[in-house]
Amino acid sequence: SDPQITSQAGAAFFDAFETEGLLWAPMGFPGGGLNRIGAGPAVLLTPKAAMAESDLLPYADAIKHGARMIHVANTLVPTLAHEAQPASVSKAVIQELLRSEMGFQGVVIAGPVDTIDISTRYTPSQGAILALQAGADLVYLHGAGIRAVRIVGDIVAAIRKGELDESIVNAAFKRVLELKKEKGLVDRPIPEEKDAKDIET
Repeated sequence: SDPQITSQAGAAFFDAFETEGLLWAPMGFPGGGLNRIGAGPAVLLTPKAAMAESDLLPYADAIKHGARMIHVANTLVPTLAHEAQPASVSKAVIQELLRSEMGFQGVVIAGPVDTIDISTRYTPSQGAILALQAGADLVYLHGAGIRAVRIVGDIVAAIRKGELDESIVNAAFKRVLELKKEKGLVDRPIPEEKDAKDIET
């Protein structure tokens, strides 16, 4: 409820994670995630003219502070897009607001594309393809396993059918790869399962 305090907390988290060599991503862009009734989707109702000093302020400060990844949520954005579509699949949110107006050139994570707040409109594969078309670089899934494999297959099929421009996927891959190189993650060996369990404890 207090954008200034949220911004300060975000900066503190960023610095703490950076000290430990961990990437940090502000979640829930462009805001409004708590504005929901029951199990219905969250809806951002702030007028666009008022967003810079409210919902968007913590994200703008995070970008200035050096955030290299931002998560775009499934929040409906009727004040930003012509249709009340989820932010995670909206060009108005990802390309126009986040990238063009706010100047964010890092990695955009969108979704999750397999939860009820988006599945009432699209299948997970449709959501993933729309998110990529809207400017996302990574697609976030709530589930895993065969669903993820199926989505990847459907993305490949969409490229082959000309429904998704391959250059979009290549650009997303390049942004992710550049971030991994910047953080020294490309040549780092994949962690062993036992190491992951040690970190958990």
